[in-house]
Amino acid sequence: MKTIQNEEIKIIEKSVAPYVTKASKVSIVNAKDMESAAVVLSTINKYRDEIKEKKESVTKPINEALKNIRSLFKPLEEKLDSSISLIRTEMTRYQTDEMKRVADEKSKIENRIGEGKGKIGFETAVKKIENIEKPEQNVNVSNGSVGFVKTRKFLVENVSLLPVEYVLPNEVLIRNAMKTGIELPGVRYYDEMVPRNTR
Repeated sequence: MKTIQNEEIKIIEKSVAPYVTKASKVSIVNAKDMESAAVVLSTINKYRDEIKEKKESVTKPINEALKNIRSLFKPLEEKLDSSISLIRTEMTRYQTDEMKRVADEKSKIENRIGEGKGKIGFETAVKKIENIEKPEQNVNVSNGSVGFVKTRKFLVENVSLLPVEYVLPNEVLIRNAMKTGIELPGVRYYDEMVPRNTR
């Protein structure tokens, strides 16, 4: 693997410095300024290409090695991740169902508090609530433990009912539509003259 020395980078950095300074002062008000800016842009881009080439001479072999290592481990990681996901999903389902069952049983008991036929006293209700079988919040086993945290989630069921500030535009889809000539309502289209530097 080729090694890039700090000295090489410092030499290029020193060569680039005047153009970086010029770039920070670029102001185009006439055709001559545009020409000067084009010279600076082309020069900086050439240095940028050189730096990229030097960087890639170091990073490409490393990236290739990383790619090979990742592909070696990926199938097993995917199997393990899938298994973990299945177990976590089932644990979540069970614990959520159990907490709902506890809440439902508690609610039924609370609704029976009062006087009259089929009603129970407050103290009896408290005892019944205390005796509801509850799922463990922490499951400790010989090689680890699992705890549960109550987490709020959401699912958008009807996007048209959401306040407008909560609906984000899909810029990728808008750009793809624009490329095929489709202009969407609510979108302002405009042209910009963007420079492309060849060197």
